[in-house]
Amino acid sequence: MKRIVIILSLFAMSSMTMASDGVSISKGKELFTSKQLGTNGKSCNLCHPDGKGMEKAAVNDVGELGEIINQCIKNALKGKVLDPTSVEMKSIVMYIKSLAPSAQH
Repeated sequence: MKRIVIILSLFAMSSMTMASDGVSISKGKELFTSKQLGTNGKSCNLCHPDGKGMEKAAVNDVGELGEIINQCIKNALKGKVLDPTSVEMKSIVMYIKSLAPSAQH
């Protein structure tokens, strides 16, 4: 019985951080720290180490946050903007939202 409870708890935790379409906080953090979003060898993490300062942006609505992210990708990283409905954008938004004080335990 204890094993079943542990397995169900692990499943519930993974469901909270990963949606069925592949969107996840970990994927968002990976993109945030990688240099693949731009063409100039920079990452989001360069200006916002470990998401520092992003906890304030995390309270923005999802659409507005997506626009801010795309502005940074286009201007600071010299990359191509992300489709707002893409797994990549949803994952970065999810990661940034996880930095909000209300998301911390």
